[in-house]
This record gives sequence, structure tokens and C-alpha cells, in this order.
Amino acid sequence: MSFCGFTIFVTSNLSASKQDDGARVETTIFAAGHSSMVGVKFWRHGRERPDVLLVDPGTTSFKKEMLFQEAQETIVSPKKFERQLGDLMSPVRPAQYSTKLQKMIDTGIELPEKSQLVKKVKDYLRGASKIFVFISHPDADHYNMLRMLFPSSSSKLDYLIFSGLPSKYYASDQQNFKNWLHTMAKKTRILFPAVQEGEFTTFDDLLANETNKLFRPRIGGPEQDLPTILKDALDFGAPFTVNLLVANATHCEVGKKIVPMSLYGIGNSYCSPLLIRCGEGSILLPADATPPVLDTIAALYEDCKDQLLVTGCLALHHAGVADPMDVFGPKWFFMCHGRDLNNPSHETYLACKGAKRLATTQDHPVFVCPKDKKNSKDDGYERITNSAIMSGLMQGDMTAIFGVNIPFHVKTQHNGVFREESKEKEKEKEKEKEKDDKTQNSFCEKSTYLAPTIEHLMAPDCGLIINAGDGAIVDIRTSYTNVLENSPRVLQDITNISTKRSLQNQNSGNDLKRYKKEQVEESTVELTVH
Repeated sequence: MSFCGFTIFVTSNLSASKQDDGARVETTIFAAGHSSMVGVKFWRHGRERPDVLLVDPGTTSFKKEMLFQEAQETIVSPKKFERQLGDLMSPVRPAQYSTKLQKMIDTGIELPEKSQLVKKVKDYLRGASKIFVFISHPDADHYNMLRMLFPSSSSKLDYLIFSGLPSKYYASDQQNFKNWLHTMAKKTRILFPAVQEGEFTTFDDLLANETNKLFRPRIGGPEQDLPTILKDALDFGAPFTVNLLVANATHCEVGKKIVPMSLYGIGNSYCSPLLIRCGEGSILLPADATPPVLDTIAALYEDCKDQLLVTGCLALHHAGVADPMDVFGPKWFFMCHGRDLNNPSHETYLACKGAKRLATTQDHPVFVCPKDKKNSKDDGYERITNSAIMSGLMQGDMTAIFGVNIPFHVKTQHNGVFREESKEKEKEKEKEKEKDDKTQNSFCEKSTYLAPTIEHLMAPDCGLIINAGDGAIVDIRTSYTNVLENSPRVLQDITNISTKRSLQNQNSGNDLKRYKKEQVEESTVELTVH
């Protein structure tokens, strides 16, 4: 039977299930700075070695991210993280952590950035049954590691796909790039779908096609009518599906010619997003897709929109564009980082938070860059969130795993494994939070506050005595030793946090003690140092 351009062949469900059971996709979003580099391993049932698809092997703005990763592993290691975080009630972590890490980031320490990353990716590729490389568009941060990873024809590489115009790749070093391509072509099938028809011949032939405006038509869409090389390159066999949503999105037929209609820059207008599926899970790799590219995809899938719905999604344009990607309805977002270019942006984080189908998971940190890049005092901030928005700078390399009878989950380099929380558990947490808030509010409404002196607030472990009403005096032990503002609001914030902590443990009797006094004025606050 046929549905939205696809032909579905019905076979025995029992045999198919046994054959595919355990097949899985492991999609690794590398923590590589201003990058969209992703590795995808396709593990077939009964196979010891996976096929590997490497998408956009490039990066810029990497030194700061590497230093931050070093800091994560030494200063804020996974084991120390929970202890340092404690029972912090604010969504923002204490400033001293960000400041300490930021100092390490801004030091002049030299690291073998690219060579270190190249080694990591080479190790990732080692042992692959087949290797496919797909470059979404000709921007250097999406391909500038290519020749480092595959220096010669002896390097294992089965397919190499370049989206966009050939003249835009290695423009300042084109002769060496041409020589390298011809060497690789001895063992690797190469395709530039914007100008190439049939097998690769020479790079000069491709440049001639571009000069003579012999462009190829738009390809992709539900019917996946692709050139043979591209169809072979993206065929990883059942139960995997790798769909090229569109390529040459702005190539339009005008009379008998194909004309590129680029409105948002040559590079990004050639973005070719990939959608990968296995079992009930899926992930979208949109790279730097522009509005015309996304609009073209939406139009192509107008009659079968459900085919665009995904479980996970790489945040658009290095997490620098505020787009919740509602047409794809992702439940998980993965944000790459480019600190020099102010990504992920504050607006992107808020847009992801507003996604309609966004899932919830365990609490975890997400780093968001400052709103004002020019303000040197603004280092950005870290959020503690249970939304399924994962941050490469905080989590390190992130691997989304899904497959046949394998639910979508994420394994991170620094903070363990994350899974979508059930609706029931989510409701239980909301009820517990509401109960805690009511308890805190009912207690604090009875309390009155006066401003303490700065000397009292600087005391090393003070006992805070407040009037709780009805003649009851509450002594709350605080651990705040350096409050630098002398205001009622500071005291109220401290008291609110300490009160909630104490009330949560009042059954043990360790943190909350009640005393009686004969005469207490309603507006009195006393601080005593123990």
C-alpha cells in the first residue's frame, strides 16, 4: 500500500520483530565548540561492528569550550556536582562557580585543540564497518576537519557527500582540496548534488558546471527521489531510515533552466537537513537551515506532516536562532556551544523552553550565554532545569540512543543517563512542589522582618531568631557567611530559603526549635551569634 509517496511492504510481524529486535541508533553530538558535528552509529541485530555516519566534521571557537570541559572534569566533577549543588532552591547556581570556571576559560593556556578533537573523532570511527560523511553546507565550521580526519586514500571512507556549490569549499586552498579529492576518489564515492549528475569525474568538471550554471534540481521530500549515489549513501538497511528532507532547496525551475534563488546567504541556503529514525525514536539534524529551507520542507510535507515529527532535535544554527521548531515537534533539544559567537543564546533557550511537546527529565545544568555580548561583566548564567534541553558545554558529549524496543534516552559525558519522565511522575513532583510552597507561604506570612546590621550578616554561622507570631520564636541555623547587602529583602530571601529547608526536616528536630518568650514585639528581629 502507498501513503504520502511511500510504498509500504507488509511482511510477517513476528519474523521482522525477531530480526530487528535490539537494533539501535546511537547519535553523538560532540562537545566541540561552535560546531554541529554529529556521529551516528547504526547497530544492526547480530552485528559486532556498526556503520557510521559522520555529519559536519568541523568546528571553530573551540579553545574556550575545551578549557570549560577541563574545568568540568576537575573543579565540578560529576561526583562533586550533586554535593556542591546541594538542595539549592534557585534555578541559578551560585556565582562563584561560574566565576571560577570563567577564569579558567579566559586564561591564555594553549591546548592542542584540533589535534585533540581529531584524535577523539578518529577513535570514534575506529572499527566501523562502513563510514559515510555528509556535509550539510559549505561553511568552514561544518567541514574544516575533513582532511585531518581522512588525510589520504588509505583512510577508510566509503561515501562523501558535499551539499552546496563546489567553489565554496576550501576557497583559499582549492588546489590542495582538488588534489585531495582526486586521491580520495580512488576508493570513495563522491557527490556534489548541487551540480553533479552521475559519478564523480574531476573537480574541474564540477566547477565548469557551476560556472555554466548547470545546476541540478531540488531533491528530497516524502518520495525521496534522490540520485543513485546519494540513495546508496543514505541506505543503512532496515530497520533504519535516513531521510534527506531537502537539498538544493532554493533551486527553482525557470523555463528550461534551474536557477538558485538564495535570499539568506549562499552557504546556509544550501543546508540539507537529515532525519534519522529507528523503532519509535528519531532525531533531526537541521544544521544552519534558513527560513526558506524550513518553509520548503514544510511545503513538501504538507500532506503528511506527521512524518516530520521527531523525538530529538539539534538546536538550529548552533543554538543561535530562537526557533522552537514546532513543525517538527521535538521533545528533546541538544544545544551546541560557541562562546565567542555568543551561543547558545538566551533567546534560543527560551524558545526551546516554549516548545509544544517538550519533555521533562532529571534536573541538570544548562549554560546560556549573556544577553549582551559586549558587556564583559556578563559571563552568562547556568540554569538548573528539568526540561529536556541538553547543553554540550555542561553535559559534554551527548549520545541520544533509540531503536527497536529501545526507548529514547540520552547518555552524557558528565552527568550520567537521562530519560523522559512519565506524566504520572511529573504530576507527583508538581503536587509535592505545591505542597512545599503552601507550607513555606503559610509560615512566612506570619513572620515580620527588620533589617539586620552588616556585621551580623557577616558572622560565620549565625542563629537567626525571628518572630513567627503567636508568641513563638523560631531559631533557624543558616550556612550563609558572606551576604554583602544590608537590606530587608536579603534577610527575607535568606529566611525563606532557610525556612523551607528547616521545615522539610522538622520531623527530625535537628534544624527547627521553638522557644517561648513572655513579651515579644511583632516587628522585632534579633540576630544572635553562637
